Amino acid sequence: GHCNALSIPSNALLFRTEGLQVGVVRDGNVEIINVTIANDEGATVEIGSGLTAEDSVILNQSDSLTSGQKVMISLPNLTAGAQ
Repeated sequence: GHCNALSIPSNALLFRTEGLQVGVVRDGNVEIINVTIANDEGATVEIGSGLTAEDSVILNQSDSLTSGQKVMISLPNLTAGAQ
């Protein structure tokens, strides 16, 4: 059995000196959070910790990402073990 996990596009990941991070929108504000990867599937990655199903993941990330800027978001997909 495989627990349900959150999968996001790999291009939503930020590789920074603080570690692996993802930009999300929470309550209308941009937040940068630390995440861990449970499974790297290439075009998508399965997030082990950091994200919740309620988080809106920012896709068009850049190093100049700032709070309040207009962003394109994608809700993480709940994935079962078998696809």
